[in-house]
Amino acid sequence: MTDRLTARPTTSAVVPMLDEGRNVVVFLGALRERLAALSDDFEIVVVNDGSRDDARERVLEVAEACSVHCVEFSRNFGKEAYLGRVFEEVKRRPNFVVADSVDRSQLADRHGQSG
Repeated sequence: MTDRLTARPTTSAVVPMLDEGRNVVVFLGALRERLAALSDDFEIVVVNDGSRDDARERVLEVAEACSVHCVEFSRNFGKEAYLGRVFEEVKRRPNFVVADSVDRSQLADRHGQSG
């Protein structure tokens, strides 16, 4: 996991995280599967907005396997702060998506089935 967004993949998915230790591994695995079905050139940018639980450690467990880069804030600065920081990087990618939260229901396909 790194704070540098040095690679230039064609697709970036931005995921905010605040105290999501119990959900983040399953979510990142499902998101990785969805992105891999679309392209082999993607990244997942996890924004740790000051989590106080084990979220960071849980992301580290799957960072390499899920193509995760991480931007970490020392405390909860809120949505505007993380969007401003990350948008400057991912706006240069041809495709990007920003999730509202670590919620697998956001991965539902067109037919309403969860990922």
